[in-house]
Amino acid sequence: MTEIAPAHSDGDFLVPGWLQRLAAIGWRLLAAIALGLVLLGIATMLISHDISIISRLSDAVAVMYGGTVVETGPARDVLAKDKDIKHPYTSALLTSIPSAENIKGKGHLQAIEGDVLDTINIPAGCRFYGRCSRVTDKIRERCERQEPDLREIGPGHKARCWLYFE
Repeated sequence: MTEIAPAHSDGDFLVPGWLQRLAAIGWRLLAAIALGLVLLGIATMLISHDISIISRLSDAVAVMYGGTVVETGPARDVLAKDKDIKHPYTSALLTSIPSAENIKGKGHLQAIEGDVLDTINIPAGCRFYGRCSRVTDKIRERCERQEPDLREIGPGHKARCWLYFE
């Protein structure tokens, strides 16, 4: 019998328990399974907080914050640390990934400042506004009051951020 574990708060999206346990095995096995599924012509969707696995196995990614997609596009663009054009949350996520130098030097991890969004009482504006370090005076009022649409910032690359639409 397959164990089912809810992965979404309202219970309408289910992830098999065996798949959750499989994720702990590592990216090599996941890569082999994903390749097998691709060869069979089966599309796959990976949901993970492990950016290294996602970057190795995905052609396209969607980054979510507070229950909504804030950036989507080719994995090589969205997850590249050297690309300047990306949603502030994606940038913050990428800078918070531990590096070998950080671990060896016993340095501190870069934290995302501010309070985590209350997903029960979501504010009117941008969901990341309260934690965003890139808000400018020019867009502050829009960020606070109006959630931006997901718009193209590059070929096949979209972001939900007022920084790119003024």
